[in-house]
Amino acid sequence: MMKEYIVSIKIGNYKTSAWVIGIDKRFGAYGDVLKLKGCYRSDQQLNTVVYDDGVGNFSYETYIGELLFGFIRKIDVLRCDVKACNALTAFIKALYVLMLKHNDILKVDGKGSTNFYLCVTYPSNWTKKEGQDYAYFLNDALKPFGVEVKWAINESIAAYANYYLQDVSLRNVDKCVLLIDYGPTAINYTVMHYGKVVPELSWSDYSLGASNIEKIILADYSKQERFQEVYQKTMDKLRSDALESVNILLELLLEIRKAKENCVIEGYYPDFTFQLNVIQRHDILARYDPNWIRDKMTYLFDYECNMDEVLNDYKVELLQSFRNISKKMFQFGGLQADRVVLYGGGTLMPWVKSIVMDGFATKKVFMCDPMPEARGGALYAREKLLNVVKY
Repeated sequence: MMKEYIVSIKIGNYKTSAWVIGIDKRFGAYGDVLKLKGCYRSDQQLNTVVYDDGVGNFSYETYIGELLFGFIRKIDVLRCDVKACNALTAFIKALYVLMLKHNDILKVDGKGSTNFYLCVTYPSNWTKKEGQDYAYFLNDALKPFGVEVKWAINESIAAYANYYLQDVSLRNVDKCVLLIDYGPTAINYTVMHYGKVVPELSWSDYSLGASNIEKIILADYSKQERFQEVYQKTMDKLRSDALESVNILLELLLEIRKAKENCVIEGYYPDFTFQLNVIQRHDILARYDPNWIRDKMTYLFDYECNMDEVLNDYKVELLQSFRNISKKMFQFGGLQADRVVLYGGGTLMPWVKSIVMDGFATKKVFMCDPMPEARGGALYAREKLLNVVKY
């Protein structure tokens, strides 16, 4: 089958996105987002979650069993955790099926031949070999479909492509670009000097990843007496219904993550609130219990706060981290960032840009559009395919 498109996938520890670009530049120069959940452009991303029912079945779509997320790891580490391996395998299979289901332009002939190339991005702090190992793992999962990942692309390179290819004239102006990947597990820093990675100035800070925000909020909530009451009652109910595999704290962290994103996207930051009834999500029988309407409020985790106040200490640490990095760059070779390129889910929070501008000498901060890794991966892959990569 003739290849017409390049599909780029970015599987994050919380969110997954995909981008499609025409090899002959159909959809314009920059392509378009792939729909992963439905027929609307708003259905652009999946939560990277899988449920384990405890008897060997791992499912993306079924709310039954133990919630699993955060399974994007270096493959040598991942293979030490059978459950995480199974979760990632199940997720990539579900993702591939959903891509084909919701995007009519993607064609397969039933024998493994497709009208698109497939590429995947991997975390900025992984080596090229670790990225390739990741692609091999995904290929094993995709064997039933007869499709393979053609390129594995570092996310920092993808983000730089997303930034640089939008206006190539920027390269002549911005000789030193600092890319900050503010993700859930770590903040990854990559310095591009005249379009080349400076290996000595590429590193990760695992102490300030954006998932710390959910943990800080949960820690604040767990101090409340009402939290302890609901937690104990929920545990007792799960145990009595043989649902001990449900991890209440993981459920809460994921729900806080969703509420944080909604809080930012809907524009009512810093007023933060969330509600979750773990029993109602998992126990189908509860919906048919005549007493459930009366009882369900007693199982409700209900919390609200001013996010600015709760995160004050965290933001102070983040600013200090940025200042330390700026100092290291200058000490290395007198380097100063002409521009800071921000990407990753954490950058959606409105206060991040101002802290970056306080932490670095430059006031030129490029806020990436949504899904810069997936989009940049597709752009970079096309450049590679056409042999015109210049960085």
